[in-house]
Amino acid sequence: MPMFVPKKYYAFLLATFLLFGTQFSSVHAQTAEEEMAAPSGEETSSGSTLEPEFLNPEDVRALPSKKYDANYFYGRIDELSETEAVIPETDVAYIPQLGPKQSRVTQKVKVHILSGPHQGETVDMVNTYENQPRDLRLSRGDKVVIQQNTVDGVVDETMIVDFSRTTQAWILIVLFVLAILIYGRRQGVSSILGFVATFGILFLVFIPGIIAGWNPVMLAVVSSIVITFFVHFFVGGFSAKSLSSTIGTAGGTILAGILGAIAAHYAHLSGLSSEDARNLFVAVPTYDFNGIFLASIIIGSLGAVMDVGISIGSAVKEVKDVSPNATFKQLYLAGTSVGKDILGTMSNTLILAYIGASLPLLLLLHSYNNLSMSLDYDFIVDEIVRSIVGSLGLLSAIPITAYFSALFEMRPKKASKK
Repeated sequence: MPMFVPKKYYAFLLATFLLFGTQFSSVHAQTAEEEMAAPSGEETSSGSTLEPEFLNPEDVRALPSKKYDANYFYGRIDELSETEAVIPETDVAYIPQLGPKQSRVTQKVKVHILSGPHQGETVDMVNTYENQPRDLRLSRGDKVVIQQNTVDGVVDETMIVDFSRTTQAWILIVLFVLAILIYGRRQGVSSILGFVATFGILFLVFIPGIIAGWNPVMLAVVSSIVITFFVHFFVGGFSAKSLSSTIGTAGGTILAGILGAIAAHYAHLSGLSSEDARNLFVAVPTYDFNGIFLASIIIGSLGAVMDVGISIGSAVKEVKDVSPNATFKQLYLAGTSVGKDILGTMSNTLILAYIGASLPLLLLLHSYNNLSMSLDYDFIVDEIVRSIVGSLGLLSAIPITAYFSALFEMRPKKASKK
């Protein structure tokens, strides 16, 4: 298979794209800081004029002048003592289903601050847990996240908000990378580079672009195509197989975006069905939440569509290598045959992934005997749209990839130089 670009340029192409993303992110961050700092009525470097929204001048002047802030840092539980008290049945924290013996535990702890301006200090704090699943049950030696609230620069409140899980997360990431490198060897290195490219595009281009006000759907489509380009070409090299797989994946993601927009319109989906989306709306109500919902469909289905694309491209190439005289029709049918075999399992993969993420919700609906009306809830229809639209995007990628794979394989190959 002819190589369109030498492999020595792989790292250069990736570095160039990530550099572009870094510059894009830094420029956006600078613009956002200017907009936050600029007084009302003045223009920022982006050309926008800032005016207070929802508040008239009298309301603005009436607001308190105090400055509230929250800082987060790490701490370690060095000392701990507990006292236990029975929760009476008249207490609001009492849950009848858990039985008669329910207790409230108060923990007095000494926390050694590990980061931030108070690093090295020891602070006395109190933690209480009852029957709630989100309660923190601390032990000596636990590493925790501490939130410190300030008013006009003076510490107002310090509390333990959660366990620190950074170390555990990095251990899993390192084990994952090592497993890929040990098993995949050179191909494993290409896979890791594909991961780096994917996260670089998402966090340096896609997310900053949405924050900057760009169309989320267009960003998702373009980001998906670029991600597919890097992943396929890192794994399969700059070959006809990778090119056809990229074209097929691009076609599938574009169709998924179109179908998602149609489904969201007629199903009256706002993109605000999840708690995270509603929290984001409270923080930044100017975002295009419908577009963010459609973008999440495209990004969510991308992995499965890429898998199908590269599998079909590889199958067509293998058929051509084994049967050099195979016709275009034979190659195309071989590609679609492989695609049909993959379609059922990949569609199930998408559907099961969304069902797994919504399992607590499904159990809640079942416990209230409300499954019959579940299709009327927007958060249920959201997941249905994600599953079906993603599967249809997967389906459309099969013939597109098979067509271009067969087309490129039929091109005459240059004779190798002796």
